[in-house]
Amino acid sequence: MPEYCVTGGTGFIAANLIKALLERGHTVRTTVRDPGDVEKVGFLRELNGARERLKIFKADLMVEGSFDEAIQGVFGVYHTASPVLVPNDNNVKAILIDPCIKGTLNVMKSCSKATSVKRIVLTSSCSAIRYHYNVQQISPLNESHWSDLEYCKHYNLWYAYSKTIGEKEAWRIAKENGKDLVVVNPSL
Repeated sequence: MPEYCVTGGTGFIAANLIKALLERGHTVRTTVRDPGDVEKVGFLRELNGARERLKIFKADLMVEGSFDEAIQGVFGVYHTASPVLVPNDNNVKAILIDPCIKGTLNVMKSCSKATSVKRIVLTSSCSAIRYHYNVQQISPLNESHWSDLEYCKHYNLWYAYSKTIGEKEAWRIAKENGKDLVVVNPSL
């Protein structure tokens, strides 16, 4: 059975992915900021199959190489980790933009180093594809659509800005390293 890594294990999407993978009999590695924080991580250890097949690793979106150990040797990576704080104008870059972009770059670099990784699934956001100056609604949106970065800056849409750059960088790194990348752009 292939082994998978799910980044940001305590998040809603990640926790559900971990649960589904464990239920299907897979061994799962997940990354969190503090594996020892029982209050935040404890519920993962209670999932069916977790005792036998869940490994929890410490990783930080802002630290290059911190995902290496968790990713080395796995078949696939689900990158769901993302900053969740709502920044104000004074800390938008440090709290949101840098962790989103640098975090995606760091995970993609770790995936590129791991010859075992065959597929990467990135959780982006519909925010990366829907904001632009053309007021006419484009529907349906597809992989050819991107949020306009100038529009995002003008309207202080920093989450959309960071998700757009992060996703574009993920595609670039995947292409440069011959990795199979799939991106999911969920909405609210």
